[in-house]
Amino acid sequence: MKIGPVLFLSVLCLFVISIAEASEKEPGKFLFYADAYEGYDNNVNLDSQRKKDVYTEVDAQLGYKYPFNSLFGATLNYYLNSLNYYEVTDATFYDNNLSLALDTNLFDEKAKLTWGNSAGYIYYPHEERSTYFSYDSQISLKHSLTKTFSHKLAYDFIFRDFPDRKAGNGAGAAKGSDRMDIRNSLTYELSGLLVRDIFMRLNNQYYVNDSNDQFMDYYDYSSYRTSLTAIMPLFTKRLYGLVTIGYQRRVYNSRQLVNDKSETEKDNTYEGGSSLIFDITKKISMSLNYLYRQNESNEPSQKYSGSMVSAGFHYAF
Repeated sequence: MKIGPVLFLSVLCLFVISIAEASEKEPGKFLFYADAYEGYDNNVNLDSQRKKDVYTEVDAQLGYKYPFNSLFGATLNYYLNSLNYYEVTDATFYDNNLSLALDTNLFDEKAKLTWGNSAGYIYYPHEERSTYFSYDSQISLKHSLTKTFSHKLAYDFIFRDFPDRKAGNGAGAAKGSDRMDIRNSLTYELSGLLVRDIFMRLNNQYYVNDSNDQFMDYYDYSSYRTSLTAIMPLFTKRLYGLVTIGYQRRVYNSRQLVNDKSETEKDNTYEGGSSLIFDITKKISMSLNYLYRQNESNEPSQKYSGSMVSAGFHYAF
């Protein structure tokens, strides 16, 4: 067993023991969220083949938030996500994830430092070579700028182990060990109420991928991604509109162009989306969603576009 999962399980055990031994002066709080989507994707694999399919997606999240005292707290969380395609079944997967986050307030509660660890199993029933175990360790600092605005800086270390896929050398021959991917990521986020009831979020992320599979050059690249999201009420307090725009730049380390071996691939992906969200009750809502993505690349075979439309049902307490 690797060090990351061992450390995660050790901290998880300490958290459970602490809850059992702690006083009941400040009771914990259960968190639950679930949603279901039915949609249509006109480019499932995001490539030039443009395979189309209908899909069903279900999410469920159950958590327990416990304050040890006014300064320290912890959140234990289980997340399940299933995405089912009916014809392009290779893209179907199930994601099970267990996480634990420890947090502490700083600077008279104007800032919060959080250390989180999560372990996951992402299973592809029709393409088992894509199945992997994941481990993610994150440390973040969130600071309140004003009563309505805050910003956050986070670092993530992500490790993936593919038990059914062997790492390959430059010629594609298996080297004998499991394929393993590592990602180092740095994220900066600015969010809050901009004007009246309009909520804005600006997210900037830079990360670097590194795989021990020399043949899979696709996974060895650096990326910069930025997105802007706005949520605002429309006409009534029960109806909301969501708009998001995003851009991602990917620079591959050694993936050469098909027709020019002197250059490596560089991609620019643009996306835009919108949603209409209607609150049926305080806990139940419905949504209509649209997402468009377009990739521009100096490698002609990697130019593509795709869009997704869906209807969603959401429940939270």
